[in-house]
Amino acid sequence: MSASPVIDRGICQAITDQRGVPRPRDGNEDGVAICDIGAAG
Repeated sequence: MSASPVIDRGICQAITDQRGVPRPRDGNEDGVAICDIGAAG
């Protein structure tokens, strides 16, 4: 689990990233999937 201030602070613009991986992902593993700041998608 990360304590980064950019985790779960973004707005998703796409349903997948450049690799085709579904977005958003649960970056801090708290059970809520929200895009991270700086994430592509």
